Amino acid sequence: MATGWPSEGLMLSTGGMTNVIDLKFEMANDMKLWDSLNSILSEKDCTILMGVSSKDGTDNEQGADANQGIVQGHAYALLRLLTLDHGRVKLVQIKNPWHRKEWSGGWSDESPLWTESLKKELCTILKKDSFQPEDDGVFFMSYEDLCKHWESIEIIRLFETLDQDGVFSTNWTRKAIHGEFKEGFDGGEPYNNNSYAGNHQYALTLDRDSEFFISLDIPTKRIGGVEEQIATGFTIYAGDKKVTRETPVVYDAVHTYSRYTKQEAPIKLAKGSYVIIPSTFDPKQHSPFTLRIMGRDKVGIRLKELVSNGGKAARDIPLVQVTYNTGNVFPVCTDEEETVDPEPVVVTQPVKAVSKPVTKVTTKTVVAKKVTTRPVVQPVVKEDMTIVKYGDYIKIKHWTTNHVLHSHSLNYSGGSGQQQVTGFIGRNNDDWWQILSATGKTGAVSHNDTIRLMHSSTKNYLHSHSGIASPVSGQQEVTCFNGMDTNNDWTLLATQTGVVHAGLNVYWFLTHVNTGFKLHSHPHYFDLGNGTDTQQEITCFNGHDDNNYWQCIEIYNKHKAE
Repeated sequence: MATGWPSEGLMLSTGGMTNVIDLKFEMANDMKLWDSLNSILSEKDCTILMGVSSKDGTDNEQGADANQGIVQGHAYALLRLLTLDHGRVKLVQIKNPWHRKEWSGGWSDESPLWTESLKKELCTILKKDSFQPEDDGVFFMSYEDLCKHWESIEIIRLFETLDQDGVFSTNWTRKAIHGEFKEGFDGGEPYNNNSYAGNHQYALTLDRDSEFFISLDIPTKRIGGVEEQIATGFTIYAGDKKVTRETPVVYDAVHTYSRYTKQEAPIKLAKGSYVIIPSTFDPKQHSPFTLRIMGRDKVGIRLKELVSNGGKAARDIPLVQVTYNTGNVFPVCTDEEETVDPEPVVVTQPVKAVSKPVTKVTTKTVVAKKVTTRPVVQPVVKEDMTIVKYGDYIKIKHWTTNHVLHSHSLNYSGGSGQQQVTGFIGRNNDDWWQILSATGKTGAVSHNDTIRLMHSSTKNYLHSHSGIASPVSGQQEVTCFNGMDTNNDWTLLATQTGVVHAGLNVYWFLTHVNTGFKLHSHPHYFDLGNGTDTQQEITCFNGHDDNNYWQCIEIYNKHKAE
């Protein structure tokens, strides 16, 4: 392999499944990643290969010294994770395939952090006689520096193990099916548009309960694929019939801009029948693909095409990019059950259909909860109805994680103690916000306006303030505040100038006026304090990355509806 991503080369050469962890979203003080990596390495019926990729740059030795010996734009092998000094020191061992040019920071070969007792403990673990630094490209660094100095961790899971006699064996059932996103089979993702049901649908039948790894792979241009990156994902539904709006979701793999679907842990599925729909994030994106399924304990698997109707069944799954409530009364939250993001559960039987669109789930295996709500008539969307006006009620979705901006009558246990603002993977009436002007403006909302967002259920305002840390990442706290001050003010920037529109082709940025920080979220969860539930953290972030992007996915105004 001369160039390219390690995960891509190793997947093609070994047939394994990949998982790329973007370290931009990991914090060294959050031990979830450390625990997850150790859990992956402890799997007994798989062989695990890991690599790390350095940050963008030229893949040569020039400039490496300025980065403490790390060659930029370069792939390394991640050899092991280990702890020393009764767990107080967490280290990773990394290898430069050039067999030279090593890290020169903390815990490198000549680092003063290596005491004689720690050297002795390391030699015991590695079964070496003595600590002998060599310029061989192999070095140690702290877990904190791993999160700080590297771009990503790339994991390859091979579904074979090597026994003491040198013989490979497997405990897994393998199934694969080849398909193509092409004209008539290119409906995009389920929370995007009306054409979703035009995608391929595959029937999956299991003869017993088991755990599964599922991968949706897009070939690169080098092997006959497409040149641009395409965000892909897949959704698993209960049952053996063509998917309709009543079909409950069992698992939803978040769409990521990767050629290989990220899956950190196995999906638990019970004996029975399911339907898998692979999709691209945007409609009309074309590429061949391979859907692969690995089942533990040699479970019996049948996989076949269920329906390929070229989009004729699009109305069966009316999940549209902008929806309108046509009633005369705004839907207020009463005794409706909140579909919070629960812990993973095994699906043991088909669940009762619900009267609202299915709950979207990212990395957790869940069944949809029963929700009592009014049916919503969804008319054909006219272009002028997507204009956002002051007084409208809106729902906004975080672009990279698909969680919606949400609040409820619970306060933070720490920080300011004000009302929590979270990212919510379900959908309910606590997702509605009324958009108001901070300057007295009326009519259409425009790019660069100063706005306020009032939470419709509690009548408190989206708020932030300097000097108070968020509950997980320690970034700037975001709350709902029951008072009026300038910390409720946000500047709305859109990816189109002039009048602001709703819809998935327009991205919003909300900048907190008093601090200049951006409204932000990321896949880190915190305990709501009610003893059972966790939801995604919302923060203000003093920087710019993809986690600052938001989209207006629903809009309500009774004058429009009438």
